[in-house]
Amino acid sequence: MSMNQNGKKFEHEQQFIADPDKVGCFRIHQMGELNCEPGYTCHPHRQWCCEITYALDGEGIHTVNGIDNTVKKGDLFLTPLGSVHNITSVYNFRYVFCGFDIVDSHNEDVKLMKSFFESSPCNIVKGSNEIASAFGKCLGEYYDQSLCSKLLIESYLNEQAVKPRAKSSVEGWLEVGRRVAESEF
Repeated sequence: MSMNQNGKKFEHEQQFIADPDKVGCFRIHQMGELNCEPGYTCHPHRQWCCEITYALDGEGIHTVNGIDNTVKKGDLFLTPLGSVHNITSVYNFRYVFCGFDIVDSHNEDVKLMKSFFESSPCNIVKGSNEIASAFGKCLGEYYDQSLCSKLLIESYLNEQAVKPRAKSSVEGWLEVGRRVAESEF
């Protein structure tokens, strides 16, 4: 749906879920995409769940707790639970996002991932093109809701959450967190 905010055009498709979908170790609260022209700003708001966002095209500024981060096509970024954030389009910015939390588990990898996502600072993985396909497929299955969609969504969410930078476990995000903290990005 094409809309206008403060003279700036944007298209926003989003689903908030009153009764979140349980998909594997994830509980999905929202999923959607936004396409906006330069100057559009998604107003600051408190993040009430973890959110992974993938920049499909263009460039924007992702502000988390008052700190600006430039994000471009191919970048993946995490908005931590409880943070205040907003996104401003610099150049025809288009992105997809998924808001979730991780339910308790006896699996040690899932416990580690849950702890990371719930206590992490904002993390940005530059050039995470390997995640684009999983994010697109996840969003497509979420909108489609056909037979086996939940199983496929779980698979794609696992890929997005535990495989950034082509790593095969939560160590990928933990490595990203370490590198961000040490300003390697």
